[in-house]
Amino acid sequence: MGKFTQASDGRTRIKVNEAIAKLAPDLINVNYRVPKNLSASELKKFTPDSIEETEWIDACRFVAGTILDRQERFVEYGKFDEVGVPISSKLFKKILSNNYFVLRKQMEKIGLINLVLDYSYGKGNDHSKIFVLGKDYLTPDTKTRPITHKAIKKRIIRWKKEMWKDQQRKMRQVYYVLQWLFDGGLEIDKGAAIQAINELEASVLSTAAKIKNQAKRERVIKNVSWRYSYAKRLIIDWESNVSQKVKLDKAGRLYNVLSGLPSIIRNFMTYKGQKLVALDIKNSQPLHSLWLLRKEFWDDETKPIHPLSLKELNEELYKNIRKNLTQKGIENTHQYFIKSQKKMEVVDNQSISVFTFEEVVKSGKLYEFIANRFRQKFPGNDGKRFADRASAKEEMMIIFYNDNARTPSISKNAYSYFKQLFPDITAFMELLKHKSYKDFSVFLQRLEAKMILQDVCREIYENHTEIPLFTIHDSVITTAAYEKKLKKIILKKYNDLLGFDIRLKAEKLEPLEFLYKSSEYVHNKLELEYNLADIIFPKHRTTKPAKTGRKLKPAPIAVPFPDIDAEIRKILLQGELPENIDSYFPNHLNWPFEKLNNSNYNINLPDKD
Repeated sequence: MGKFTQASDGRTRIKVNEAIAKLAPDLINVNYRVPKNLSASELKKFTPDSIEETEWIDACRFVAGTILDRQERFVEYGKFDEVGVPISSKLFKKILSNNYFVLRKQMEKIGLINLVLDYSYGKGNDHSKIFVLGKDYLTPDTKTRPITHKAIKKRIIRWKKEMWKDQQRKMRQVYYVLQWLFDGGLEIDKGAAIQAINELEASVLSTAAKIKNQAKRERVIKNVSWRYSYAKRLIIDWESNVSQKVKLDKAGRLYNVLSGLPSIIRNFMTYKGQKLVALDIKNSQPLHSLWLLRKEFWDDETKPIHPLSLKELNEELYKNIRKNLTQKGIENTHQYFIKSQKKMEVVDNQSISVFTFEEVVKSGKLYEFIANRFRQKFPGNDGKRFADRASAKEEMMIIFYNDNARTPSISKNAYSYFKQLFPDITAFMELLKHKSYKDFSVFLQRLEAKMILQDVCREIYENHTEIPLFTIHDSVITTAAYEKKLKKIILKKYNDLLGFDIRLKAEKLEPLEFLYKSSEYVHNKLELEYNLADIIFPKHRTTKPAKTGRKLKPAPIAVPFPDIDAEIRKILLQGELPENIDSYFPNHLNWPFEKLNNSNYNINLPDKD
C-alpha cells in the first residue's frame, strides 16, 4: 500500500502544477484549426464594405475555428451537423467588437456558417445562438492558420487568459487524478488501434451505403468520417494528447483523451505495460438522482451543511429555489423536503406503479422496466422509441433533461406517463428545473463529478497512492491488479451516500475484447446512434407471414466486418480459444505503425494558402 504523507502530497502538487503550466495557451502566436477549403484568396472576394481584408479573414478563421473546436466536443455522439454548437453572442461580440453583426451576416451570406437557433436564457437574458458550419465547410480535413489582425488577436489573447485562469483553478483541485495523465505511463498500441478504427470505419460505411435516402446516407457517412478522423488524430499524437487534452467543464467533469476515443478502441490501451480494467456505474444518471430523495441534499439548517447538499453543489440555484419557496410561505429547502415527504405518502398511494423510482433503480433494471412499460403504453411508432434497453436508455435521458414544460416537447407525453409512474422523483426534478431546465442536468453532472473525482479518487489517493486512476465521467479505469480494491472503495463510498450497494460493471480492456464486440459495436452505432433500424436492420420487424398465418422469425442480422481472418471468426463462433491465439492474428494486433500510409490518417500537410 502506498503511504500518503504531507511531503509526498506536496511533491505531487508541484509536479502536477508544473505539468498544468505547460498546458497554458500560446499567447504570442494565436492559431486556429479551420476547414482546409477555407481559402484566404477566396474570402477576400467577399470582404464586406468598410471592413479591412485582414479583419474579415481573421474573423472568419476565428468563428470557423471556434465552431470546429466546439463541434469536436460532441465527438462522442458523432452528430456534428445535427447537434449544432451553442455560442454565446457575448463571445463573438467580445472578439469581433463593433463589427460583429456585419461580419456574422456576411459569413452566413457566403455559407460559411448557418444559424440554426437563436434564443435568450438566464436572469440576464444572455443570448445564445446555435451555429453549424456551412455544408461545404463541414469536413474533418483541416489546416492551421494564424490570426494576425492586431485588434482581433489582442481580444482573443485577453479572452484566453480569462479562460485559462479559470481552468487552472479547476485542474489544481483534482491534481491527484491528473498526475496519472501527466506521468507518461498511459500508452496505446498505435498500429493496432488505427487498424481497428480503419476496420470499424469501413464496416460502418459499407453498411451505411445501403441507405436509400440520399440525405440520410450522406449525413451518416459525414458523421462517421468526422468521428473516426478525430479518433485517429488523438492516437497519432497520443503522447502529447494524453497530457494536453485535459479540460474541466462548468459542472466539474473531467474531459481527457479517453473521452474522445470510441469506447471499443480503449481496448488497445495499457498503463506501463499493464492491462487495464474499467469499472462503470450502472444507471449512473438515474442513480445519482436518488440523492434528491435524501434529506441531506435539502437540509440547509443542520451545521455543518453536507458537502453534497444543494446549497454546496450550486449556491446560485439554491438561492433561486429558496426565493421561490419563500414566496409560497416555505422558509427554506429543509422545510420543503419535510412537507414534500408527507405529501408524497399520499401521492405514492395514487401512483400507477407498485414500485418506487428508487426500488427500480436499485434493481439495476430501470431501462428494462421503462422499455416494457412504455412500449405497452405507446403502441405503434411511438412504441419503437422504447423497443429495447438501449433505446429506452436514450429516451430516459430525454425525459430527464428536456424542457418537459415546453409545448410541444418531444418527450412531453412520455414525461407525463413517467410522472404518473414515479411522482416521488418528478416533483424534485421540476423544482430543480424551475429557473432553467438545464440546471437539472448540470446538477447531476456536478454531483457525479464530486463523487467520482473528489470523493472516490481522493480517498484512493490518500490511502492507496500506488493505484493508478483514469476517469471517464461515471467510469473509473485502473490496472487489473487493483480491480477488486477499487471496486470495494467505490461501493463503500456510494453505500455511505445512498445507503445501499450500487451495481458496477467491470470490463477488461484488452485487444481480444475488440474482436468479441466489434460487430455488436457497429450494429449499435448504426441502429441506435443513427436510428437506421427500419432502413437496414430487420430487428424490429417480422418477415411477411406465410399463407398459413404463421409468422416467420426475423432474418439474422449480418454486419459486414472486413479484414478479420476467417479462421478467427470460426474460433470465436466456437467459443474456444487455442493457447497460441496470438499466432492467429499477428497482423491485426501487431500491425506495424511504420507501414501506415499517411492517407489513412487524414494528415493535413501545410499548403501555401
